[in-house]
Amino acid sequence: MVLAVSESMNILKTKYANVVMVLILSAFLAITMIPTSAYAGSAGRKNTAIGLGAVAAYELIKGHTTAGLVLGAGTVYAAHRYNQVKSQENKAKAYKAAHKNTHKAAYRTVGHRVSVIRYTPAGRKYTAYKTVYKRQRV
Repeated sequence: MVLAVSESMNILKTKYANVVMVLILSAFLAITMIPTSAYAGSAGRKNTAIGLGAVAAYELIKGHTTAGLVLGAGTVYAAHRYNQVKSQENKAKAYKAAHKNTHKAAYRTVGHRVSVIRYTPAGRKYTAYKTVYKRQRV
């Protein structure tokens, strides 16, 4: 009887360990895969739209109208997103080209104190301080 309980506990521990490992692995994969899908460029979006369009046409030719219409709607949306991203890229490219050589050098004024030895009309020596300013390129 004791032997049966310990075997069932080992099986239970193994099942929980497997579940925990699967959860950890799926969480790791979810975290690492999220950023890659957020940076799709226009070329990838264009390929997606073309691929969806081809599959939609195939499904409609084969007589699967529901799947074909859903894929067709996905094609329209993918093409719309491609046009949006392409427009943004073109605007960014034009802005960069227009402002390529307009960078002005930035300067800051830096002051430091300098001691100057001076004499009074009576001939007494004293130290005066003045601030010297110099422009430095940033």
